Amino acid sequence: MLGIRFSEDEFQRFGNWRNSTIDVNSDPSSVGTEWKRWLRSFQLYADGKGLIIVPDKDDNKAQRRALLLHCAGSDVQDIFYVLPNTGGAKDYQKAEVHMT
Repeated sequence: MLGIRFSEDEFQRFGNWRNSTIDVNSDPSSVGTEWKRWLRSFQLYADGKGLIIVPDKDDNKAQRRALLLHCAGSDVQDIFYVLPNTGGAKDYQKAEVHMT
Protein backbone atom coordinates (compact mmCIF):
# COMPACT_ATOMS: atom_id res chain seq x y z
CA MET A 1 0.00 0.00 0.00
CA LEU A 2 1.28 3.46 -0.86
CA GLY A 3 0.08 5.11 2.33
CA ILE A 4 -1.76 7.87 0.47
CA ARG A 5 -4.23 9.67 2.69
CA PHE A 6 -6.66 12.39 1.74
CA SER A 7 -8.60 14.52 4.18
CA GLU A 8 -12.38 14.49 4.02
CA ASP A 9 -12.24 18.00 2.58
CA GLU A 10 -9.96 16.76 -0.23
CA PHE A 11 -12.41 13.95 -0.97
CA GLN A 12 -15.24 16.48 -1.16
CA ARG A 13 -13.29 18.68 -3.59
CA PHE A 14 -12.23 15.64 -5.61
CA GLY A 15 -15.84 14.55 -5.88
CA ASN A 16 -16.65 17.81 -7.64
CA TRP A 17 -14.06 17.26 -10.37
CA ARG A 18 -16.01 16.87 -13.60
CA ASN A 19 -15.37 14.03 -16.07
CA SER A 20 -13.48 12.05 -13.46
CA THR A 21 -13.58 8.84 -15.49
CA ILE A 22 -13.08 8.02 -19.14
CA ASP A 23 -15.56 5.85 -21.03
CA VAL A 24 -13.50 3.16 -22.76
CA ASN A 25 -16.65 1.85 -24.44
CA SER A 26 -17.38 5.06 -26.32
CA ASP A 27 -17.04 5.50 -30.08
CA PRO A 28 -13.64 3.98 -31.09
CA SER A 29 -13.03 6.82 -33.52
CA SER A 30 -13.17 9.41 -30.73
CA VAL A 31 -11.79 7.61 -27.68
CA GLY A 32 -8.21 8.71 -28.48
CA THR A 33 -9.19 12.35 -28.68
CA GLU A 34 -11.31 12.06 -25.54
CA TRP A 35 -8.40 10.42 -23.70
CA LYS A 36 -6.06 13.26 -24.63
CA ARG A 37 -8.58 15.84 -23.41
CA TRP A 38 -9.19 13.88 -20.21
CA LEU A 39 -5.44 13.47 -19.57
CA ARG A 40 -4.82 17.19 -20.08
CA SER A 41 -7.58 17.94 -17.57
CA PHE A 42 -6.14 15.42 -15.12
CA GLN A 43 -2.65 16.90 -15.46
CA LEU A 44 -3.99 20.35 -14.63
CA TYR A 45 -5.91 18.94 -11.67
CA ALA A 46 -2.89 17.02 -10.33
CA ASP A 47 -0.62 20.04 -10.76
CA GLY A 48 -3.16 22.14 -8.89
CA LYS A 49 -3.13 19.59 -6.07
CA GLY A 50 0.65 20.02 -5.85
CA LEU A 51 1.51 16.61 -7.30
CA ILE A 52 4.11 18.03 -9.66
CA ILE A 53 6.69 15.60 -11.00
CA VAL A 54 10.12 16.45 -9.60
CA PRO A 55 13.06 14.03 -9.97
CA ASP A 56 13.78 13.79 -6.23
CA LYS A 57 10.15 13.52 -5.04
CA ASP A 58 9.13 9.88 -5.39
CA ASP A 59 6.08 10.39 -3.17
CA ASN A 60 4.61 12.86 -5.68
CA LYS A 61 5.13 10.34 -8.49
CA ALA A 62 3.44 7.55 -6.54
CA GLN A 63 0.52 9.75 -5.51
CA ARG A 64 0.08 11.13 -9.03
CA ARG A 65 0.10 7.63 -10.55
CA ALA A 66 -2.42 6.34 -8.01
CA LEU A 67 -4.64 9.37 -8.59
CA LEU A 68 -4.37 8.96 -12.37
CA LEU A 69 -5.53 5.35 -12.20
CA HIS A 70 -8.25 6.11 -9.69
CA CYS A 71 -9.61 9.07 -11.63
CA ALA A 72 -9.52 7.21 -14.94
CA GLY A 73 -11.91 4.64 -13.50
CA SER A 74 -12.14 0.89 -13.11
CA ASP A 75 -12.51 0.18 -16.85
CA VAL A 76 -9.17 1.89 -17.55
CA GLN A 77 -7.63 0.13 -14.54
CA ASP A 78 -8.75 -3.24 -15.91
CA ILE A 79 -6.94 -2.50 -19.17
CA PHE A 80 -3.88 -0.96 -17.50
CA TYR A 81 -3.20 -3.88 -15.18
CA VAL A 82 -2.94 -6.38 -18.05
CA LEU A 83 -0.46 -4.24 -20.00
CA PRO A 84 3.18 -5.35 -19.78
CA ASN A 85 5.99 -3.17 -18.42
CA THR A 86 3.91 -0.42 -16.83
CA GLY A 87 6.47 0.11 -14.09
CA GLY A 88 6.16 0.26 -10.34
CA ALA A 89 4.18 2.49 -8.04
CA LYS A 90 6.60 5.41 -8.51
CA ASP A 91 6.72 5.23 -12.32
CA TYR A 92 4.14 7.87 -13.20
CA GLN A 93 5.63 8.73 -16.59
CA LYS A 94 5.69 5.07 -17.64
CA ALA A 95 2.04 4.68 -16.65
CA GLU A 96 1.02 7.76 -18.65
CA VAL A 97 2.97 6.61 -21.71
CA HIS A 98 1.37 3.16 -21.62
CA MET A 99 -2.09 4.63 -21.35
CA THR A 100 -1.64 6.96 -24.29
